[in-house]
This record gives sequence, C-alpha cells and structure tokens, in this order.
Amino acid sequence: MSRSNSVHTALYLFPPLGWWRMINGRSSQIDLGENWVKQSLRSRYDLVGPNGPISLSVPTIKSTRGRLVDVEISYVQDWVTQHIRSVRTAYNRSPFYDFYCPEYEALLESRPITLVDFNRSALSWLMKRLEISGEIDFSETYLGEHDNWQQSSDAYQQVFDERHGFMEGLSALDALFNLGPEAGRLIYKSQS
Repeated sequence: MSRSNSVHTALYLFPPLGWWRMINGRSSQIDLGENWVKQSLRSRYDLVGPNGPISLSVPTIKSTRGRLVDVEISYVQDWVTQHIRSVRTAYNRSPFYDFYCPEYEALLESRPITLVDFNRSALSWLMKRLEISGEIDFSETYLGEHDNWQQSSDAYQQVFDERHGFMEGLSALDALFNLGPEAGRLIYKSQS
C-alpha cells in the first residue's frame, strides 16, 4: 500500500498516535482556516487515570469562536493547575513522568493567548519528542475535507492497564509518559 506524499488535517491539541502516524514522513498542511468546532480534539485531549478515561479541555472565550485562528483561551478558571494535577495523578508512577512533565507544565504555564498558538507549541514539542519526520505547513485558507486517520492499535504498558485494560485513542502524551523515547517507535513500527 503506497502512502500519499502529502496530507491535510486539522490542528489538534496533543493528538493521538494515529494522527502522528498519518503525518509522519509526509508533507502536511494543517488547516487553520476552518471554523471553530466545539467538543473536538482541537481544544481537548484524552488520557487515562486511576478511575478511567480523563478528558481535559482548554476553555475558550465564547465571543472569539468563529474562525479557528481567532479563538482565544480563557483563563477565568484555573484550568492550567487542573490539567497539571490531572496529569500528575495519572502519570506520576509512569517511567518517564519526571523527565517530560516539566516541559509539559512549561507549555501550559506559558499562557498563550490563542488556541492556535497553544496547539502549535504543543505540536512542535511532541514532534521533537516523538521524532516525527516530515514538514508541516500551516494554512489560514480553509482546506476543505481533512484526511482521515486511524486509531493506533499497538498496545503498550500503561500505568493503569491492570485496572482498565489497554486504552487506545489517548493523547500521545500517554505513550510519551509510559514509553519515553520508545513512543515514537510505535509510529514507525506501524508504518513498516
């Protein structure tokens, strides 16, 4: 099966491994020209904690919700502390939590104004940590229908898998905290 050399997709926040697999080794256009999509991975990421799945959302200012590039993050509630505490509860027993957590926390504490700025920073950080190859271009012109990506089917050791079994479709943060540098190899392994 041959892979197209280019892909266009939405800008997600801490996307799952399946999304990374789709863009890896390709020329990717990220659609910033789309309209705001409520309840999507553009402002949410999923993890697993002691009580099961956790969905963490970045609140946005309602009056700015139109085009994605205009959406501003709300800091009225202290969501940054909530996210940091949730990640600590979920991953402080994981092998690579101490190594990656300070960088994750720095991303959140940088307090970007727009969701696009935050997502781009998170994307850049994960791209380096997962050793993703390829080029990413951001387009403020609406690209139309996005390429589809599939969930990762490669199971790996998760902190709470003895309670919940392996949970797929989580943010790549889950693989990073559990596997460290090996997380990126899951992406390459599935492409061979």
